[in-house]
Amino acid sequence: MFGIFKKRPVDDEKVKNFVKWFVANNEVIIGSLNNDAMEYLNAVEYQLSLVYRDGFHGNIEFQYGHNDITGKYELYLFHLNNIFLKEATAKIKEELEPQIGEKWTVFVEK
Repeated sequence: MFGIFKKRPVDDEKVKNFVKWFVANNEVIIGSLNNDAMEYLNAVEYQLSLVYRDGFHGNIEFQYGHNDITGKYELYLFHLNNIFLKEATAKIKEELEPQIGEKWTVFVEK
């Protein structure tokens, strides 16, 4: 048995574009928790797909919401044990958290 594959690196520019978009839409995303959640869930998914599609073609899994205990918003990015997604989600967290860390916590999970 054998297999052929090609590993693509995560595009840092696409990560930066996602982070820039998320920061710019931060308040709207927060506001969507009360009314337009589906519209912004789709928008976040689309923006993540621009980063993920270079090396992953499955369903994009993420969650966001508010933690009443900590008083912060939380973004969960799931890597699904996919090597490409592990790298992509780690880079997104690394770039995003310093810019939104006062209001948000970013988690990367399986």
